Amino acid sequence: VEGLDSDSLHFLHEEECKVELIVQWFQSLTVEAQAEGVLTIAPPILSRIFQNMSNFLSAYNSAYRVTEVPYPFPYMQTTEMLLLFHWLVTPAVMCTFTSLPVWTGTFSFLVALIYLSLNKIATELEDPFGRDVNDLNLDEMQAEMNKRLLMLMSKGANTSPKLSTTATPIVQILGDKDHPHRAVTQSIQLWDSDDQDGNTQGPTTSLVKSGEEIIIQTPVEEVV
Repeated sequence: VEGLDSDSLHFLHEEECKVELIVQWFQSLTVEAQAEGVLTIAPPILSRIFQNMSNFLSAYNSAYRVTEVPYPFPYMQTTEMLLLFHWLVTPAVMCTFTSLPVWTGTFSFLVALIYLSLNKIATELEDPFGRDVNDLNLDEMQAEMNKRLLMLMSKGANTSPKLSTTATPIVQILGDKDHPHRAVTQSIQLWDSDDQDGNTQGPTTSLVKSGEEIIIQTPVEEVV
């Protein structure tokens, strides 16, 4: 964001709906780039950009409702009162099921502890976007996303890989027993298979290399 001009930063700082504003900027920049010929891609692929931004805004609104919509106060108060009433009544009820005071206290403590723990867990899960220990680490998640965005802007990400003109053909590697790359080959199988129409397919070389299976169509005489 610091790379924007001062007017945009000032307007963003004064605006209350910052997320919606940034999404609108993304959409406007995408339309302008498409009109100027910067995004020379097919319209179906270009439409996915707007679809992803719409999905992002929907996810943001869902998270916003979790933080802004309060838990019903009457429901919370009723839950607290019922737990208190349960804590007071449980020892009296346990006396009818046990003959020793130690078992009455133990069972009463365990039952009350279970219900109170469940209520406290629900309270912690009610709003996971705070600064407590059990909340989501939003700063770390933002840093991870920024790292991936910076990777997309790096020189390596904007350079398309090309095949080397000095690469050794796979058939030559398989045929040469002294080739250094032959050690990574784990199994080679040649077979003739018929398709459903009865047409015979050419022999297939199955190369298992670095944990991945690569299927290559090669003539038998070249491999042998």
